[in-house]
Amino acid sequence: NNHVYGRTSNPYDLTRTSGGSSGGEGAIIGAGGSPVGLGADIGGSIRMPAFFNGVFGHKASRGLSDNRGQYPHPTGLADHFLSTGPICRRAEDLQPMFEIMSGNVLPKLKSVPIADLRVFYIAGNGETPVSEELLIAQESVVSFFVNHGANVIDIHPPQLSRSMLLWLSAMSQAGEERFDKLLFGEQRKSFVVELLRWSVGKCRHTLPALGLAWLNWLDSKFSMRLDKLTDQVEQLRRHLQAVLSPTSVLLFPSYPTVAPKHNFPLITPWYFSYTGIVNILGFPSTQIPIGLDRNGIPVGIQVIGGKGMDARTISVARILEKEFGGWSPPSNVIK
Repeated sequence: NNHVYGRTSNPYDLTRTSGGSSGGEGAIIGAGGSPVGLGADIGGSIRMPAFFNGVFGHKASRGLSDNRGQYPHPTGLADHFLSTGPICRRAEDLQPMFEIMSGNVLPKLKSVPIADLRVFYIAGNGETPVSEELLIAQESVVSFFVNHGANVIDIHPPQLSRSMLLWLSAMSQAGEERFDKLLFGEQRKSFVVELLRWSVGKCRHTLPALGLAWLNWLDSKFSMRLDKLTDQVEQLRRHLQAVLSPTSVLLFPSYPTVAPKHNFPLITPWYFSYTGIVNILGFPSTQIPIGLDRNGIPVGIQVIGGKGMDARTISVARILEKEFGGWSPPSNVIK
């Protein structure tokens, strides 16, 4: 929602958000208005719009994407955490679109029968419970792999329960230009005062912009805890890299709920940590639609691979698209 274009709504339910920050891309692709789009993901801004709008999205391994042209331009570690990549209606478009955008050709992987895959899965991060409809969707994917002979393993890395803190600590070291400074300049402004001004229509900025500025300010306050939190990020990275071999993938929820109602994410900002944690770990992640829930809202899952195994997660996206149908047009559910 912004003062230039107004509000972007979800094509499956106009009372729900399309996600962000690439929500316009996700909405127009989910609505069938465009086959592919471009997203920039530092905490989930490819995968959340793809998930909310029932399409595919890919966040690359650290260092594979080309982020030139972004504003503000990412610097330092932020350039590694950020991934520019495709949002697509069809899984087969992910790899060629990513290769065009990044200038990198993904390696041709030897075809691996499903029975030879190791599939790890995590039902929740231990911090925010996942809704029933998304757990059912994940269980259907797990059952598919079990029924086709894959070695399926349930894991519970304890560090995930601090995903939000870990993401904030990484961002505080990233050297990224802070959004609150872009919004307010060097002026010292009270968020409480700005919120009061917004409530009476006297603030220049939208509520989402104020919320992002507050979150950006918050991550700058973690410097005193950085050493401990950085150690936990490294422990989690080593643990997952050890299990994610070239023939392994990890199933992980993309968000605790299906696309929420407008403005609801403003009061639950930590929910994005399901995608954000993957950025700071540097692993590739492909968002995959798994049909619609009983209310006609998209459900899905992210498939994570070891570093550099982007082609593997995209190949799993093609497998799951064939099994679960991929994108479901919203024309039959919009009221």
